[in-house]
Amino acid sequence: MAGGILVLLNHCWLRSILERILSSRAENAARYAIIRFILRLSLIAVAVVALFRVGVNIAGLLTGLSILVLAMISVSIYSLVHRKGESS
Repeated sequence: MAGGILVLLNHCWLRSILERILSSRAENAARYAIIRFILRLSLIAVAVVALFRVGVNIAGLLTGLSILVLAMISVSIYSLVHRKGESS
């Protein structure tokens, strides 16, 4: 469960960063993106290390961290297989 929560927070944070970058001026966007990227990954690494030290199940953490990616892949495959109104 900890991995799932961590990945959802990461996804929400990434979305807000991208929205700010796309709405800002071009010369500030690159620097802002790099700083936020490094900060986001650093905080995730610290959280994962803290979870390991607390004794979280590694298999459960990895499953939780990959659940969003697996959900996106599943929806993409489902959408491709069940196209409505389009001929193959």
